[in-house]
Amino acid sequence: MQGDKHDDLWLMLFYLTDHLRDQISSSPDLEYLDNFKDLTHRQLKTVRHVMYMVEQHPEGITLKMLAKRGNLSAAAASEMVDALVKKGIFVRTQSITDRRSIQIRITDKMTQELGKISKFLAQQTRQMTKDINPDELKVMVSVIEQLYNKTKAEDKQSCE
Repeated sequence: MQGDKHDDLWLMLFYLTDHLRDQISSSPDLEYLDNFKDLTHRQLKTVRHVMYMVEQHPEGITLKMLAKRGNLSAAAASEMVDALVKKGIFVRTQSITDRRSIQIRITDKMTQELGKISKFLAQQTRQMTKDINPDELKVMVSVIEQLYNKTKAEDKQSCE
């Protein structure tokens, strides 16, 4: 790394993320790949948006919310959701509070698969960090939490 270490921080973060994704791809215990292997980058990004947004709206999100968050037209968001419903990743349900509104969320089966992936990634992360000094690890986790919380707050503001 030359120059300011901040200049290459994004590269290191991308590398670590790619490494974890490769670990998932090579794991025979994770079946989710059949659902995800043919998704476009935009579709994967849409899945991620819905995952994060459903944390705030457990009943599901509206197409309008997704379109705004993903910077998509209503028609493009609708097409995206249709494709992901056909793949068994999303489900559309009628809103309990407004029968005219449709809620989008991740299917129960996909939620279970994502839970397995989360456990697997936590295990891989523990393995990757096992030789790091505990005090340094606390600092690293604290810094990453700060970056994560700042990014989440910015994302939340962009959706409002």
